[in-house]
Amino acid sequence: MNKPVLVVTTHHVKEVEERIDQNYDARRNPSEAPFGRQALLAASDGADALFIAPVDRLDSEFFKSVSPSVKHTFENIVGEKSRLH
Repeated sequence: MNKPVLVVTTHHVKEVEERIDQNYDARRNPSEAPFGRQALLAASDGADALFIAPVDRLDSEFFKSVSPSVKHTFENIVGEKSRLH
């Protein structure tokens, strides 16, 4: 059985990268710089899902243009626990 294709737009900690490799056929951004719009659209062609980061700055026009094969989008958001003073 083929693994689903996941476009990964940024680098993650080792444990996350290992889990991605276990469960997906990953297409990773080879650069430290964010994907450009056209490069990300090209990488998503035929992919099943996108694993994006807030830095990717995707808008509704991007999602209107993305490959119809993309059925899921996951966003990695890391934040600080809220503190009440």
